[in-house]
Amino acid sequence: MDILVVGPTAHRMAHPARMLPLHMPARLQQRLFRLMEPRNHQMRSQNTQRREQGQKKIFQPTRQEKHNLDRRKPENARKQVPRTSISVVSLFSGIGAYEKALENLGIEFRLEAYCELDPKTSRCYSLLHGTEESKNLRDVKEIDPEKIGEIDLLVYSPPCQDISTAGRHAGIDESTRTGLMWNVVGLIERKRPKWIVMENVKNLQGKYKPVLDDYVRTVEELGYKCSCRVLNGKDHGTPQNRQRLFMVGTRADLGQKFEMPSKRPLERLLKDFLKDVDVKTIDKEVSYTIRLGGRKSKVGNKHNWDGYIVNGKEYYLTAKDCLLLMGFDEKDYEKLRDAGISEGKIAKVAGNSIVVSVLEDIFRNLLETHAKS
Repeated sequence: MDILVVGPTAHRMAHPARMLPLHMPARLQQRLFRLMEPRNHQMRSQNTQRREQGQKKIFQPTRQEKHNLDRRKPENARKQVPRTSISVVSLFSGIGAYEKALENLGIEFRLEAYCELDPKTSRCYSLLHGTEESKNLRDVKEIDPEKIGEIDLLVYSPPCQDISTAGRHAGIDESTRTGLMWNVVGLIERKRPKWIVMENVKNLQGKYKPVLDDYVRTVEELGYKCSCRVLNGKDHGTPQNRQRLFMVGTRADLGQKFEMPSKRPLERLLKDFLKDVDVKTIDKEVSYTIRLGGRKSKVGNKHNWDGYIVNGKEYYLTAKDCLLLMGFDEKDYEKLRDAGISEGKIAKVAGNSIVVSVLEDIFRNLLETHAKS
């Protein structure tokens, strides 16, 4: 059978898929040619013309290259944090995500005190930040403001079990654990820090919004301007779909115009964190099924306290994975492991922590706007 070779490869040996019978109607030949022709034929033709003219070929970036290009855009560039030295008090400290964020930003700070009721978690905090446990105030209800020095930054994350979807929905009045956030009001009134940052579950702005509004109003009556917003880890450089409510207050007399941080591209993908996992099963940029924390509901016949990812296959997060996905690093994991902290405890304290990259963006905006005021 006679054949006709069509397309730009006609001058070379043709691929069988590019060979059409001569007796085929011209209109059908054209239609089949369009179907078989590669989508980037036009781009290749343009590149051929450019090469003949001595010009550079048209750049076709991959997805990762597009991501890198987006990061170089002025609007996405990470701002430099003004050099400053601040005093910090941390309440309901956990393993010190706030402190880790300040360290990552290169902000010089003096820790006046931290407050962590659980002895094992307090030890983790001490190991990670090189802080003597004598600085631990332990019970927020027994804090004596007179024993604390001047405070520039007050950070706190009241226990959220009573209002989270994983908790018992007991509410947030003063009789429940999250009612502890009201104990902080007295310290704010007495010490009048320049800035306050509170973190909690997003449900505080949902079902319990009237209580949140009352709390914000109480703080503002003490002379603060407050901003509240739910921020997600995946929108601030970390591949984790973890939404949390943040309240940032600035003392009104500072004249500071703080704005919550805007979204920025992911710096690392999920596969960059889970190095020991077959990347073929981790093909998404963000995991939407990471579950961390002290909850022990069952998945099949297993507990999900250490988290899991399902992208075609089931994979249980290790304690190291949990810590890395919250924004801590391998050295932090090694400090805890080498000190004899169990894998279960490491995973639990990581799950109860805060995504560090979100805090970095908050502190960056906070200190930058302060420098301008």
